[in-house]
Amino acid sequence: MTESKQKSLSLVSPGEAQAIMLEYVTSERQPNLDTMARNLDLPPQLLKELAKQGDWENERKAYHTAQTQEVLEQTSRNRAKANFNTLLKSVQLQGKVLDKVMTDIETGAYHPTIGEFIKLSETIDAVGKDKGSSVGFVGNNNKVVNISLSKPLNECSLEELVEIQQNVKGEMLAEE
Repeated sequence: MTESKQKSLSLVSPGEAQAIMLEYVTSERQPNLDTMARNLDLPPQLLKELAKQGDWENERKAYHTAQTQEVLEQTSRNRAKANFNTLLKSVQLQGKVLDKVMTDIETGAYHPTIGEFIKLSETIDAVGKDKGSSVGFVGNNNKVVNISLSKPLNECSLEELVEIQQNVKGEMLAEE
């Protein structure tokens, strides 16, 4: 290094050089060394030499790449958290609705059809509850008739559903 460069570099203390480098690296806008030198009342060549020695440009790129990656990761975490919260609230709401439907069935306020039981079974499956190996039906006298099924209603064929419906009607008549 020439004596003039050495003398020029001594115009800035190591702490000041570090502060200038930090401003250059972390600035959101692409800084201009000539403009920074004018604002700091320093010779432009001095800042250019400091930037070259300290590899400020690569430091800036690394810093902003890391910042961008951190923002992307935070956004991804926030999106995942929002999706999870939405799903959780949906499951909780479905649980409340299913509890209300079950209460209405048990008290005789609601008499679902086979088609409605299929929809209920599909909803229960979506919530992740039991696949419906047994289903309760409410007879005219408000007694629950439990029917055991070999598979969930939504997997039954039309013939199997008709047979189940006939069995339910027979059980309901027997109960009366």
